[in-house]
Amino acid sequence: MPISTAKIACTLVGSNGSATADVKTSRNWNGRVVGVYIDYQSQPATTTVTVKTAGSNAPSLGILTLPAGNTSQWYRPLIAQNKTDGTAALYAASFPVLSEIAVDDYLEVIPALGNAGAFNVWVLLETDFAQ
Repeated sequence: MPISTAKIACTLVGSNGSATADVKTSRNWNGRVVGVYIDYQSQPATTTVTVKTAGSNAPSLGILTLPAGNTSQWYRPLIAQNKTDGTAALYAASFPVLSEIAVDDYLEVIPALGNAGAFNVWVLLETDFAQ
């Protein structure tokens, strides 16, 4: 399967320690999220990050929500699965079945509690075709 990369460049605005942004991609992305890289650049340890779908094609779906931090790194977010009756699909009594997150929407990044300045996020998507 081909991998497509969505780079989302954010510019946080506001006072240092409380600067925010809300950036949506300029196009729709379709595929399974296989990785998210957060590049805090010079953002402080108070910075929080939410990566989600914008809710344009279906209700918004959370991809990654990070508490305060500033360590740039890769994440592999997964979502818990359900059985056809709506109950949680479990491997054992309390181990949920997880899978990659499927998206077909614009991607949105919402950093908060940062400093005015740059911030980047890369989302890798496994697709059935090159985007």
